[in-house]
Amino acid sequence: MPVTVKPFANATLPDTISPAVANPLDAPGAPTDVNSAMYTLTDIYNQLSTGTVGTKRTTTFGEPASGPTSATGQTLNAIQAMLPALDAAQGAVAADVVSDKTFWGLTSGAWGLQTGIRYPSPVIASDNATAY
Repeated sequence: MPVTVKPFANATLPDTISPAVANPLDAPGAPTDVNSAMYTLTDIYNQLSTGTVGTKRTTTFGEPASGPTSATGQTLNAIQAMLPALDAAQGAVAADVVSDKTFWGLTSGAWGLQTGIRYPSPVIASDNATAY
């Protein structure tokens, strides 16, 4: 009996491939346009570290008078070290947090800014040591 070998069915392949999507590569504005302003790496680092929101420049871009004379700003490695990691074991979910309070979700499927849904909130015992 002859053996028939069927090649990989390419007809199913397009169903499993999704196109790559990226933000536009075009600049948001010319260097003379304030819309081209961006936050610095130090701005991002400071917001992760202390919650301080950075500020974008409000004037047109101007070339620096000279190059840096010492280390300036934060590195991507320093920013990456500040970022939280997935934590399925200890990460809170919406049901763990009081209704309408925001938190940063660390669990898979609930990553990022989340809002609690727990209602009613726990009642603190009179000895302030336990919640019921």
